[in-house]
This record gives sequence, C-alpha cells and structure tokens, in this order.
Amino acid sequence: MSGGLRIASIRGVPITIHSTALILAAVYAWLWAGVFPPEQFGVGTTIAVGTAAVLGVSISILLHELGHVVAGRVVGIRAVDVSLWGLGGMARFASLPKSGGGEVLLSAAGPAVSLALGFLLYAGSWVTEPQAPTTRAAAVVWYML
Repeated sequence: MSGGLRIASIRGVPITIHSTALILAAVYAWLWAGVFPPEQFGVGTTIAVGTAAVLGVSISILLHELGHVVAGRVVGIRAVDVSLWGLGGMARFASLPKSGGGEVLLSAAGPAVSLALGFLLYAGSWVTEPQAPTTRAAAVVWYML
C-alpha cells in the first residue's frame, strides 16, 4: 500500500503508517475502552485501556513484520520498507529469495514472531489470572495481556 506517514526507521528500514491505520485505531480504542465502563473504572482507566490496546496490537503487527525483515536479511534480501495500515501491515523487499527454502523462511518468520508473542502474553495472563478479580488494576493488566 503506497503513501503513509513515515514514523520511524529501524536498522535502515523505513516504517510508515497509513491514514487507514489511524482512523481504525481511534475506532478500536473506543471499542476496547468500552470493556471497562468509566462509571466503574474511571474515565482515565477507560481511555488508558483503549489506548494501550491499540498500541499493543500495533506493536504486535510491527513485530510480526519485523520478523519478515529479519528473515529477509538472513536469506540475503533487503527490505524496502514496512507499512502499517488499517487491517495489518506489509514488509516490502527489493527482490525475492533465491531458493524455495528462503521463501519458506521469509513467509514463516512473521507468524513465528506472532506465535511466540502470543505464548508470552498467554503465559503472562495465566500467571496474573488469580489476581485479576482482587483489584481493578489487576483486572486491567490481566485483560490487556
């Protein structure tokens, strides 16, 4: 997806965000914030939860794409950029891998990062679950994990 605002560069790879990501981020934040009603948790907590949820998902998408970028370096191809947009992200490369094994590694790297991140977050939620009902803060942390 072309266009977008350059927000960073990681190891020489430009990271851009498309306007659709910003629009949907606002919608997602509003929806996720609704899980914690302001009358029970306070307006600040509700806004913080919505914002943290959007940032968490955005960071996980970025890490997924960076998994592809790292795999590209391993197989000897250069990433042109990483674009984040409303429904996900995309890492673009200057060329294709020279072997089928390289293509498999390049394709599998992003999902492998997402799977590892999912296991880590699940483990965190499993560890914090017994504490979740005891305090509002614990409930928020458990939900976010």
